[in-house]
Amino acid sequence: MMHHPKVYELFQLVQTSRIHDIELQSLEIYLFHKQEFKDGQVGYRYDKKGNLLIGEQEGNWQESWFVIGYDTDLGNPIFVDIQNLHVYTAERGMSTWNPDCIADHVDEIIEHIRNSFYR
Repeated sequence: MMHHPKVYELFQLVQTSRIHDIELQSLEIYLFHKQEFKDGQVGYRYDKKGNLLIGEQEGNWQESWFVIGYDTDLGNPIFVDIQNLHVYTAERGMSTWNPDCIADHVDEIIEHIRNSFYR
């Protein structure tokens, strides 16, 4: 996952700019440091014991979804689908995952950070 060029670019930019908090579509979002990425998957891709939580049916956490941060208000995950690079959020604590797209491409978040950093 970290080897996907766009996701790697996002983590590198977060690391070098030191911008971890952004606002996107009225959501206050905390973006993970590279070092937080693995632990950030717990409760979504894996349980605390490392067992996979991924399923193939609609409503299950999908293989292509990776958490990159969270909504600081509600704690809901912010995740990227590496198949199409859309960025989503979904309400946690529900029996099924119903993602809402908050960015059509991870580049929107990358540009948001760049614009904030280079002002």
